Amino acid sequence: MNSPPLEPMPDPSLRVGSAWRAGRWLLTAAGVLDIGSVRRLEHMVVSGLNAGAVDVVVDLAGVRICDAAGMTGLLRSGRTCTALGGSLRLAAPTAVLREAFAIVGLGQDVPMYTTVEAALGPDEDRRIKD
Repeated sequence: MNSPPLEPMPDPSLRVGSAWRAGRWLLTAAGVLDIGSVRRLEHMVVSGLNAGAVDVVVDLAGVRICDAAGMTGLLRSGRTCTALGGSLRLAAPTAVLREAFAIVGLGQDVPMYTTVEAALGPDEDRRIKD
């Protein structure tokens, strides 16, 4: 007896919402950003770019854990945005995430801001410095 192929289950460990705010594509992530969920976030970034977004902001306030695969996905998404003439900005990372990002130097390639409002604005002075 042959069973139909199983459809991949969506990873419930990461929830990603999307909205247009201040002319930017805002993604709000919550949960765990890891090897099992990073593709969902990358897909949402590309969806925004395909919908006409130039600049993408990812609100990380609700992300509890981000492993190496998650950081690589953020870096890849940033490079995708840059290649298309736009930008990726990370907003409101927790202190633990900021420390991890600083260790690997992620903030040198993808700008980080303390709040979503700061990331949505034009002011580079509000950027978190490593």
